[in-house]
Amino acid sequence: MLALTLTATLSLSLINALDQGKGSLFPRYFYIYRGMSRAVMAMLIMGMDSILPIALLIDPIFLGWILSLVLVLLMLNHAIMKAIVGSLLHYTGGFRPSILGLGRWYVSNYLLSAEPVYVMVITSFGYLNLLLFVATYISLRVITWILLLFMKNEGVKRLCSLNYDRVRLIVALILTLSVILRGVS
Repeated sequence: MLALTLTATLSLSLINALDQGKGSLFPRYFYIYRGMSRAVMAMLIMGMDSILPIALLIDPIFLGWILSLVLVLLMLNHAIMKAIVGSLLHYTGGFRPSILGLGRWYVSNYLLSAEPVYVMVITSFGYLNLLLFVATYISLRVITWILLLFMKNEGVKRLCSLNYDRVRLIVALILTLSVILRGVS
C-alpha cells in the first residue's frame, strides 16, 4: 500500500508541475513578450495552488475513512469526466495576455481541475505524504520554470504541452485503490 500511495503522490506532483492546464507555459510567454517582472508575477499567480497544501502542513486536519471515501468518489468521478471530455472541464476562453486575464484563467481552471479534492485525498494518507507532495510539486514546478525560461529547453516545453487528463485518471485510480486498501487493513 505504501508503494501505491507514494507512486500516486509523486505522479500527481509531476502532473501538476508539468500540466499546461495548470499554466506551466505562461511564465515563459510573459518572459518572452512582457519581460522578467511579468514572468515573476505569473509565477506567483501560478504558485497560489501551493497555498492549500502548505496550509494543511501548518495546521493538519484529520480525515476519517468515510470522508476519505467520499473525497475519493468525487476525485474518481472528476478524473473519469476529465478523461472523457477534458476540454469541457477546462476554461480557455477570453484569455488576454495580461496579469489580470491570467488571474481569471487560473482561478477558473483551479476550481474546474478539482485540485483541492486531490490534495485532501493525499492529506488523508498522513503528514509525510502531504509533505512529500508539497516538496516534490514545488521543486518540479521551479525546475520546470527555470528550464523553460532560462535554458529554453524544448523537451520540457513538449512535456508541458501534453494532455495529462488520462494520466490523471490513472493516478486517481491508484489513489482510490490506496484508500480502499487502507480502509480494509
